[in-house]
Amino acid sequence: MRKIGILLLLCLFFLTGCNYTELNELGIVDSMAISKEENRYKVTFHMKTTKKEEESEQVLESIGKSLKESIQNAYLKSHKQVYLSHLETLFLNETITEQDLKELTTYFTENKEIRNNFLVLCLKKENMYELYQQKDFTSQVVDLIKINRKEYGLVSEYTFEDFLKDYYNPLTIPIFPVLHFTEGQVVLDTLGYFKETIQELEKEESKAYHLLNQKGTSLMIGEEQIENITVLKQVNKQTITFNILGDGSRQGRKELDRILKNSLQSSKEKAIDFLGLRRIIYQNTKQEIPLTSIQVTLEYHLTERSE
Repeated sequence: MRKIGILLLLCLFFLTGCNYTELNELGIVDSMAISKEENRYKVTFHMKTTKKEEESEQVLESIGKSLKESIQNAYLKSHKQVYLSHLETLFLNETITEQDLKELTTYFTENKEIRNNFLVLCLKKENMYELYQQKDFTSQVVDLIKINRKEYGLVSEYTFEDFLKDYYNPLTIPIFPVLHFTEGQVVLDTLGYFKETIQELEKEESKAYHLLNQKGTSLMIGEEQIENITVLKQVNKQTITFNILGDGSRQGRKELDRILKNSLQSSKEKAIDFLGLRRIIYQNTKQEIPLTSIQVTLEYHLTERSE
């Protein structure tokens, strides 16, 4: 993602037949942040531009009554042609509510210039303009998520395409990374979902989601890392059996069992199917089963390590 700059612009030059004058007119948006202020949308763009083969950056911020108006107002502030085709990250502030999702999804799906492979994140920081001034800010955030998914299993990449699938499916809800700004830096916190406003899962619930949905092959449990994880699913009517394979100690298995059982119970108590159990039942039986009616069996086949 860091190489979007000069290399990308040169590619555009050769693929589209643009001359350097036309390239100099482009402002390539690689990241975008959306928040609300007094029922008005605030949009912040981070753009990469080029002039005489030298890369520079520009940050734009604007406000409007609608998301579309806010974005159009940003266009009016730029001395470059705003180019959204290479959007990589979309940051949502906690001021964005469930009621805003219809407008948000409509704008991004109707704008044919934008592809659906950009990441969706929640960052609890009001001044995105300030963060975008930091060099390689968005690249560092993306790298942070990738490393976490691979090594620790708290959060994972979540694209807008994933968001759309979960948003329009009545059996699922969007589950996306939540980050906080603490002591001058961005810190991964947990996963979030919309229930009127953005709600956060507990860290152990996020780990359960990560494992049961096979978002990675490694999971940090306490001080132990369970590795080479594979989750097999079997469905019999209203019962899901998760067969969990991997490498871990006996104590790690015990802690993992506690986390999963507590998360399954929490899901039913909150009436939020953040583990995607209803989807699994439907995929195998074509039946829409209430969350409270679903039974789960956990089976472990871990290659034991010495503790």
